[in-house]
Amino acid sequence: QRGYLITGNKIYLEPYGNLRININERLSELARLTSDNPLQLERVPDLREKVDRRFELMSRVIEVHDKQGYASAQKIIGSDLGKDYMEAIRLHVAMMK
Repeated sequence: QRGYLITGNKIYLEPYGNLRININERLSELARLTSDNPLQLERVPDLREKVDRRFELMSRVIEVHDKQGYASAQKIIGSDLGKDYMEAIRLHVAMMK
């Protein structure tokens, strides 16, 4: 996302697009791998929710960039909401180790 916002080159959105396609499969695999541990299995839906929020924000930033330009997208990024979402995801994953 960052590379796209800076350059406007859509090639930088390929990893984002690929992950959007594969994330549900990966989270389902995580649920399968933790199916023998009820506590961990309960954490998967919460992780899915956090990941979904992060993707929604990324989509919104890209849309704002495309419609209103870099400065408007930068205002959203500057709010640190994306950073906060990623920290929550990392913390959640760390609890699952």
